[in-house]
Amino acid sequence: MRKTDSEDSSLLADFFSNASYETKREVFREVLHKASASQREVVEHAAKIKCSLPSEGSGRNKKPDA
Repeated sequence: MRKTDSEDSSLLADFFSNASYETKREVFREVLHKASASQREVVEHAAKIKCSLPSEGSGRNKKPDA
């Protein structure tokens, strides 16, 4: 469903419509930088959790022998 011309557009739509190429590029860089940092934090946190789990020999998550 589209907004009619009489409806206000969102800030995001205004940004895409009105911002200069340079401004868009800087915003995209910042967003990508923050997203990459967040992903690195998630991977590091998962690695810490994995290291703190009991070893495979403990029976947890062990596949049954067939």
